[in-house]
Amino acid sequence: MSEKLSVVAAIPNYNMAEGLASLIPQVLEQGYDEVYVLDDASTDDSITVAEAYKGELNLVRGRENVGAGANRNRIIDNIKDYKTIIHFIDADKSLDSPNNPDNARDVMPSYLRQGVGLVGGLVKRADGSIEPWNFGPVYSLNAFLTFPELKNNSKGGET
Repeated sequence: MSEKLSVVAAIPNYNMAEGLASLIPQVLEQGYDEVYVLDDASTDDSITVAEAYKGELNLVRGRENVGAGANRNRIIDNIKDYKTIIHFIDADKSLDSPNNPDNARDVMPSYLRQGVGLVGGLVKRADGSIEPWNFGPVYSLNAFLTFPELKNNSKGGET
């Protein structure tokens, strides 16, 4: 019998108090093993919103605004082992799918054997349209570590 994978919700946030207030109850309802709000030195009421759920989530407060990518990296020191699945949910989004932690536990083992590094769902806008920079549901580490042969389309032919 295999060990149950831990699924952590990580909510990157910068000045999205209103969205955070709407999202946190949705995330807590899902039954994640742990929930983290990663705050990027917000100047609005985001901290107050997150602190209202003290004991139900973990608040990681940045001392300075470092931007979206670096803010997401703040989760790294809080993950207990490499078998943890991190579900990033931006503070301005909502969860339309039920049972996200269980779905992640069901899906990830088959992808891990293939060297997949990222799995994601479709991101929809409020009007129902798909987010344009949503590149698809599965990313392989190999896709980021190997490069196809480059071809030159100039008159000189291939290089």
